[in-house]
Amino acid sequence: MRGNVKFPFVLPDKNRKFLTFENINNKKFSVYLRIDVKDKHGILSDVTKVMAKNKVSVKRMIQHQTINKKNASIVIITHSARNSAFTKVLTILKKKNYTVNIPKIIRIEEI
Repeated sequence: MRGNVKFPFVLPDKNRKFLTFENINNKKFSVYLRIDVKDKHGILSDVTKVMAKNKVSVKRMIQHQTINKKNASIVIITHSARNSAFTKVLTILKKKNYTVNIPKIIRIEEI
């Protein structure tokens, strides 16, 4: 930093010393969730059941078959929910035998 930017961290140094951070599990987000699964019947239903049990609802969903046609990629955009609910969903989905790769999540909105 050569002094070209007045506040490189958005806040001046004096104000950063007094910042407090909330527990992220209490915050609400919408998320982008991508799950690579085996392409068999009933898997999408099971994914949505896991989400429903943890109070996460689907806003949009797309499913694409992979090139080898043995797997599918499910992309879900959710309505806002607590971060703790998304953590539970990811933990459960990682353990499922139909999951090919570790599910990926990106927070897209804070409320």
